[in-house]
Amino acid sequence: MEYVRFDCKVTGNEARKLIARCEQAVNEKRKVLIHFRLGDLYVDMFTYSKGERKGETGVSLKARLLYIGLVKIDGEVVWQASNQEAEEDAA
Repeated sequence: MEYVRFDCKVTGNEARKLIARCEQAVNEKRKVLIHFRLGDLYVDMFTYSKGERKGETGVSLKARLLYIGLVKIDGEVVWQASNQEAEEDAA
């Protein structure tokens, strides 16, 4: 399995609430899995200002968080979009 980091702008009240609910679990080092959809993906280049890579060029993937379909914490579903929400989002 490979992980990719995305720097996302979260819009919408429901998405903000869901992300806030997950924040504590992440801070507690619990396993959080989110099924999501991103939009407007772009690359942002920057220069590291400290650490081993100081002075090197880095790349950040940025996007808007458009949709959350499912949230699992430690393998347990804690939130899932209704079928109607999923259908509306697919349209």
